[in-house]
Amino acid sequence: MSLGGVADPADSVFDLDYVSWKVRLVLVVAGFTFYLGVFVVCHQLSSALNATYRSLVAREKVFWNLAATRAVFGVQSTAAGLWALLLDPVLQADKALGQQNWCWFHITTATGFFFFENVLVHLSNVLFCTFDWFLATHHFFAFLGFLGSVVNLQAGHYLAMITLLLEMSTPFTCASWMLLKAGHSDSLLWRLNQWVMVHLFHCRMVLTYHMWWVCLGHWDLLARSLFLPHLALFVVGLALLTLIINPYWTHKKTHQLLNPTDWNFASRHADGQVPSKKVLKPQQDGCPAAMGLSKPQPLAGSSVSSICFLMGSWSTLYGLRKPSKVLVVLSRSTPTVHLSPVGAPPNPMAHRPVAGGSSWTPSSRSSLCLQGSPVCLPPTGHHQPLVL
Repeated sequence: MSLGGVADPADSVFDLDYVSWKVRLVLVVAGFTFYLGVFVVCHQLSSALNATYRSLVAREKVFWNLAATRAVFGVQSTAAGLWALLLDPVLQADKALGQQNWCWFHITTATGFFFFENVLVHLSNVLFCTFDWFLATHHFFAFLGFLGSVVNLQAGHYLAMITLLLEMSTPFTCASWMLLKAGHSDSLLWRLNQWVMVHLFHCRMVLTYHMWWVCLGHWDLLARSLFLPHLALFVVGLALLTLIINPYWTHKKTHQLLNPTDWNFASRHADGQVPSKKVLKPQQDGCPAAMGLSKPQPLAGSSVSSICFLMGSWSTLYGLRKPSKVLVVLSRSTPTVHLSPVGAPPNPMAHRPVAGGSSWTPSSRSSLCLQGSPVCLPPTGHHQPLVL
């Protein structure tokens, strides 16, 4: 291996000459490119195979793909962090100055990932006019901290690897959000994932205390090996993580376990909430005031009776996010109202939608009142949409 960074083909990536700027820069770019590729592949596969993904708005699609990318990075980070914490003898012997070539690989590729994440998040913020202070601060400190480790050849690797281990909750966080958007918050899988995720957030709290113990116990060595701005950035970032960010996220995730809500998109209706299963029954004496309409909308025919029903969580019933467009169809054989989301797969429990019918976008908990008698359908027996 030469200082120029030209490696024998038989060498592994852990045997590269990490003293070379070229090697470190190439691996940072490789990390950026790899995770950008994961993002693009996730978009392509989800667009082709996942109905939930196709129903999302643009900002949620970006978040979906970024969540999958973060999950992949979380697996890499967890494996590297656990190895450093439990198994590597060099890092265990010297937590302040110990270095390993395999750590260099993870530090450089993680720097590439954090740069990719910052670019994507800020582009998303500009395009969709949003900003999350907690997320932006977390990404800012993570990228600059690992960039400092890439630049400084004297920096120890133990604390950097333990910082990566903090990503152990990320795959479960991403799975939680995806299952929530798909309407599976009432499933056993979602609850088990949420329990594990909450537990790992508590483990993150303990891990930050361990990092403080290492930092304070080796302060003199850290002060000599790290550039002052890098050390200050690490201490401030660790303080924010310990006192504000970790407790806040742990609280939010615990609350989400008890009350499934997509708090990443708080302006929208909560996803994944399970409605009570009620049979739609005709009523003879009118119905409650409609929350989604200014007044009951008449059907064709004489006003003989009214049909009232409550709209619950459509994501649970049809596996789609809310709000989803719905066709209201009346069967010729029965006065029961049948609902089907536009573009959804056929539902054996509901009549198929009629092309060209009117659509309506329900709110999370709104009521719709329809007055009038059943519509007289043509002799062919085709369904006729209600006119809203």
